[in-house]
Amino acid sequence: MKTVNKTLSVILIILICIPAFSFNSSASISIGLDNAKALLNSQTLYPQKTGYPELDGLIDDILAPFDGCDTYTKVKGLYDWCVYNVVYDWDGYTRKTTPAYDKFDIDYDLEKDPGIISPYPKDMINRAYHSLTAKKGVCYDYGILFAVMARYVGIESYVRTGILYVNSWRGHHGWSELVLGGNRYIFDPQQDYREVFNRGGDDDHAHFGIPVPNRRWNVEYPANTERDAQLLPMTSDQVIKAAVNVVSSRSGTVESRTEKIGTEVTLKSNTPGKNVESWYRDGKLVSSSPEYTLTLTEDIRVLALFEGDVFVDVVDGWYFGGVRYAYRRGLMSGTSQFEFSPDGAMTRAMFVTILARIDKADTSYYTRSPFNDVPAGTWYSASVAWAAEMGFAGGTGGGFFHPDANITRETLAQFFFTYSR
Repeated sequence: MKTVNKTLSVILIILICIPAFSFNSSASISIGLDNAKALLNSQTLYPQKTGYPELDGLIDDILAPFDGCDTYTKVKGLYDWCVYNVVYDWDGYTRKTTPAYDKFDIDYDLEKDPGIISPYPKDMINRAYHSLTAKKGVCYDYGILFAVMARYVGIESYVRTGILYVNSWRGHHGWSELVLGGNRYIFDPQQDYREVFNRGGDDDHAHFGIPVPNRRWNVEYPANTERDAQLLPMTSDQVIKAAVNVVSSRSGTVESRTEKIGTEVTLKSNTPGKNVESWYRDGKLVSSSPEYTLTLTEDIRVLALFEGDVFVDVVDGWYFGGVRYAYRRGLMSGTSQFEFSPDGAMTRAMFVTILARIDKADTSYYTRSPFNDVPAGTWYSASVAWAAEMGFAGGTGGGFFHPDANITRETLAQFFFTYSR
């Protein structure tokens, strides 16, 4: 008799426990709003804009009524917006059956903020925007939209896909997953939408914060890992910056800057009583005013030539006096209108030109050179012809002079030797 009673007791316990282990979709298995509130409000926030002003503006509009509220109120407000405003619909998909998270086929031509790194691939941007504007989507889109919204507030969030079990139903599914207090929690606005609109249940937020793992939500780990890798880490700086590297001439200084892409930057002298005479960029004069204003689009190098200076790149050093002497006496000019290139190499053509200037030779009579690679009319052709005729400089053999070749120390010494005889 005792054995029978014991058996009946065990059976009774099993029968009592069966509902607790069933996959009843309406049973609240979340941590509860109070616990969710405590977790959300304890988070350090790292807000991430989407990088698309129109999409960011739509999320801002939804958040506007919660301005000044705590994190929990904002996140719950966004979640409820997804539940009550997005209708389950396959609009935008080329295939209307699951799994189809890779079959969304609408590409919105949204303008991107050039100064912001978007934390999402364009596919997620398109679907979040579609859900916000068309107010349609399937489970994947609910998951993407809420993950984007939560990250906008500053909560680390991800999109998950896998298999969901609801009572006897089993199917492919998508949802959001938030990291709170170092642990992961499922937030499934599409399932709460089902509770309210399809199952006639109460809005008890049964899917707002479900501890992971949960045997109803089985994750596709390879697909989710690949998707996660496309998201910008929460602590990353989204601002794209560019550098303005300013090289100033001897008489003053201009501060180099690093600013956000798209920023308007004004450059001017930092030296009292000294003004910039000319600004150069990419080898061209861009301004002859004391100030130069530009909009940053990339890293750039700007040369600032101060009043009274000749070269931007001759500031000081052991060679300064020699450069000034050679320039003032017309022996050497710059490699451009504003650069001397003191660290640059000297070519054979440069040297014979200097030699002609030292000799004060009248090279106007020399219109042709004896070398095959020195065409008439170049800036050095007359000097090369003069040096060859005078016996000061020979060719390299075979009728060639190689004017653009760097002159070696031995050749320079030989040229000087023959010139001085």
